[in-house]
Amino acid sequence: MQAQRPFLTQIIVMAGILTMLICSLTGCDHTTGRKMTVIDPPAYKQPDTLALERIDRLDEMFALAWLSEEELLYQKAPLTTEHLQIRNLKTGASQATDMSAERSAMVSPDRKHVLLLSELRADIANLITGQVLSLPVSDEHVSWILRNAVGAWANDQAYVLPIVKGDKKYGLLYVRVDGTATSVSTPDEDQPIQKVMAHSDSIYYLTSDQQLKALVEHRNHAQLISNQVADFALSPDGTRLALALVTGKDEVSLILSDAQGQTQKSTRVNGRLLQQLSWSPDGHRLAFAIFNLAQGMTGLYVMDTQTGSMLSLSTFQTLKSPIVWSPSGQQLLISQRDESSSDSKAFSTIYRFKTLP
Repeated sequence: MQAQRPFLTQIIVMAGILTMLICSLTGCDHTTGRKMTVIDPPAYKQPDTLALERIDRLDEMFALAWLSEEELLYQKAPLTTEHLQIRNLKTGASQATDMSAERSAMVSPDRKHVLLLSELRADIANLITGQVLSLPVSDEHVSWILRNAVGAWANDQAYVLPIVKGDKKYGLLYVRVDGTATSVSTPDEDQPIQKVMAHSDSIYYLTSDQQLKALVEHRNHAQLISNQVADFALSPDGTRLALALVTGKDEVSLILSDAQGQTQKSTRVNGRLLQQLSWSPDGHRLAFAIFNLAQGMTGLYVMDTQTGSMLSLSTFQTLKSPIVWSPSGQQLLISQRDESSSDSKAFSTIYRFKTLP
């Protein structure tokens, strides 16, 4: 038996080396039980099927949403009470509406309704009939809409947004296109909610202490998805998450994961700032703004989430408004103020793509 020990030792050593190789290739996280893989793209290779065709700048126009591939809902300046207008991009004509929104206008997935948010006011407008319904956001149940908090459409019929209740407890408001609203409590109601996204019955929310959670079990329990989350975006089909994780001092990294946060992919995209994560309608691409002077990767990018290849669009790195995809995913919209001008007039930029053969 003594003579066989060197041979057994060799087997054990080889098994250990093989285990280390497997972990190094697939990524083993022994502390969390999560599996981490790495998307290692040629850093600035353009996607095989997407290229930038043209860039259009629309001056004195702060566009909020796409109504179709050729129509935008806009205001002349942000944070104003003026009525919104509709711009036809093909003809250049504008049409006045009875709708107003100081903060944001979010169009439903079926393009039939729009949620209008102003200071201490919320409305839902029917884009087919023109009817505008005021939402109950200031009664004995709900005190205020949270300023700067981000909500989202859960489906064609309902929108969910963060609120603070009259007793200084935080939660969510589930509003429907018929004007009715239901308050949804969260287990950690002492924490302000910065952002919420939903798909069908699944609701994800980001608290002020950078915890991303999901409401499960009939919304009576909150499941922790990840800590140290600066921003997140839920894919249109509700199966994947894009996470901007704080991974170091002045460093935020882009991570892709499944809806439970268990299987994660590192994209090797990181910077001092990483914001405005926005999935394309088909869930194939992700747009974001990043600031990273060290790697020379600063500005607006579109990434193919399957291959990791990226398309650089501009050098804007600190966007204060969302990146909005057109319904087809062939156009991108951003709106901002012209800080270089004395009057800081608003302008919108449209990035139009073409598909390569």
